[in-house]
Amino acid sequence: MMSNSSQFYDLPVELWRAILSYLPNRDIKTLRLVSKQSCNSVELRLQRVFLSANPLNIKVFRAIADHQKFRHKITEIVWDDARFARGPGGDINPERGQYLPKSDESDNETEESFESRRRRGELEGRGGPPDWEFYEDDFDYTNREDEEYGDTVYQMRNSANFRGQNVPLWFKAACVTNIEDLLMRRRKLNMVESWHQKFKTEKQLGSSGPSMNECWAIYRGLLRKQADVLAGNYDEEAFLYGLERFPALKRVTVTPAAHGVPFAPLYSSPMIRAFPQGFNYPIPRGWPTSTSEEPEDVITFPWQRVDERHREKYRAFRIVIRALAQQKNKVVELALDARQLYTGINCTIFDDPCVEHDHFLAVLKKPGFRRL
Repeated sequence: MMSNSSQFYDLPVELWRAILSYLPNRDIKTLRLVSKQSCNSVELRLQRVFLSANPLNIKVFRAIADHQKFRHKITEIVWDDARFARGPGGDINPERGQYLPKSDESDNETEESFESRRRRGELEGRGGPPDWEFYEDDFDYTNREDEEYGDTVYQMRNSANFRGQNVPLWFKAACVTNIEDLLMRRRKLNMVESWHQKFKTEKQLGSSGPSMNECWAIYRGLLRKQADVLAGNYDEEAFLYGLERFPALKRVTVTPAAHGVPFAPLYSSPMIRAFPQGFNYPIPRGWPTSTSEEPEDVITFPWQRVDERHREKYRAFRIVIRALAQQKNKVVELALDARQLYTGINCTIFDDPCVEHDHFLAVLKKPGFRRL
């Protein structure tokens, strides 16, 4: 190891660049903070910017767009078209072919209110509760064929972290499902044994990540910020600004899968990087997505017949194709990145003439457009 850090900067430029090529951006950011010389010598590899209905993503997006040096390096915009859900309702019911209500009286019901209603007999004769209205005794994970898997989930659900007051049942159910999914993924990778040994005790389970109350508080804050952005169309304004400010922009990616799978996001946007480690929350998908891991028949409603609420599920896609069709830009690639999710844009857009159909064709007809 060199005794004098200045000797490091005296290395040949070729060797210096080769070393930096192995460092991720987060390490390069740290290196730039070491000294003024480091800051001047080491450049960030900024080629991609992120956008979503979140003020932090928009703030970083605009900061780069206003930077006289960094803005010239941006070649791609990735727009996260998934928004945080306010509750379990509001989706299309494919079995009945009808819309579920946008909100439900039980959407934000907590364990305390659910137990109170149960004791008063208000739940009798109502039929089976929705999937999100589970109760502590409704599931017995110790009876699974895989006792180790079941015992781990049971401990997690009963750990201190998963016990919180005034937390909606649907939110808790989603967090439990995240843990199940994580264990199943590790099981497929033959890693259950090490995972179980690491988190087998209630104390360890309870100390992994924020508590349920903390997760719900963080999530509520995200919902409020998201609502503010959507109300002001700040994400759309930022995108239009980016088209003007990024002269090297060649590609726009719209994805409903930015959050990836629990605890493993697909894209590390500023918002996602700001999440506390172990933050457990319902993974947003944006576009209508199959809940099964296997392909299944999906009822697609004609685009001309669906209401604006359903069309808004494709908010980023609609804004992007409209802007690319109408605004001056040099974008030659448009990517719709579902990343192995069984989802996509509503194909009936192409059945009959509509605004989205016209915008999409206009983008494809642009001179120089080369990739979809």
